[in-house]
Amino acid sequence: MEIMESEGLKKVPEPFEGILYDSILEGMRNLLGEECMKVALYHLRLSLYTPPQELHEKLVKIFKGGAVTIERIIVKEMYSKTGLPYVETAPFDFVKHCELAKSLITEREY
Repeated sequence: MEIMESEGLKKVPEPFEGILYDSILEGMRNLLGEECMKVALYHLRLSLYTPPQELHEKLVKIFKGGAVTIERIIVKEMYSKTGLPYVETAPFDFVKHCELAKSLITEREY
């Protein structure tokens, strides 16, 4: 697992952060292909610690209405990785899905 270093301090990512980041990579790779994913990630400038709301805003800025498709794929990937049941909601809310997944993952850890 990656560790962020800042001013001599090390922060180990929470399980949710790693799962979300891996889901972003795999979801975008599956949708866009390897090369397009790399270009998109370059422009998104994500880190392991990018909050879901910030990710949502960046995706909308770059992909406009297509962001929701990418977000759905990321959420489905994240739920699949954690064994959580995915239930489609209308309207789709990426941040709320991430918050729910984070709370369930955190609950499982303890």
